[in-house]
Amino acid sequence: MNAPDWIDGREQARPGNLGPGVFETMRLAEGLLRRLERHLARLERGARAHGFELRGDEREQLERYIAAHALRDGVVRLALEPGAKREQVHLSLSARAARCVPAEGATLLLVDAPRLPLDPDCVHKRTRRGVYELALARARAEGAFDALLLDGEGQAVECATANLHARIEGVWWSPGAPQGAFPGLEREDFLTRVGSAREAAIPLSLLQKAVAVRLTNSVLGEVEVSAIPGIWMRNRTD
Repeated sequence: MNAPDWIDGREQARPGNLGPGVFETMRLAEGLLRRLERHLARLERGARAHGFELRGDEREQLERYIAAHALRDGVVRLALEPGAKREQVHLSLSARAARCVPAEGATLLLVDAPRLPLDPDCVHKRTRRGVYELALARARAEGAFDALLLDGEGQAVECATANLHARIEGVWWSPGAPQGAFPGLEREDFLTRVGSAREAAIPLSLLQKAVAVRLTNSVLGEVEVSAIPGIWMRNRTD
């Protein structure tokens, strides 16, 4: 279930005075990065929201890094973090193999780690993700694929690494930015595929009635969930 560690590809020693930055995690398939233009556009929006600009060599650095490590398939992570002077932006690159989804589907662990308070920056992939990383570490330690995180009212909003979707009484529910969930690129494509969805946090009492639960992220695409222990099991009928 766990992918190998990241291959470190930083260009230089990591400065110690970096501010909060943004990153993108992209799927590499046959030497090509999927959705590269959309990832770079979102990276630019996130950087500007944090008060700095792209360096301008992101695409070139990605190409050099992929070639230098002879990468063909896997996951590439690009992060930008501003230095003491906002025009000094540190770029780091890393790569790993993609995680394998269990054949029976993904299991989610409901983690007692309330999400960060709702804020407008949820639409950006920020490098400081402590609450998510801790929740994911606990989920994996207990053999789950991902952690299911709740809002302050105990409603399901997202997972540590993916968007959440549940089909309940004939309607897809898909929490998004208004609920504090990061609106992923794969989520956008999922909503296009299903046609429509209710963008709202999901009370656990309703989640128990779901006939299908899915996760989406740009690395794994669409993932079927098999169980949320204590909350939900697959194989219900609509």
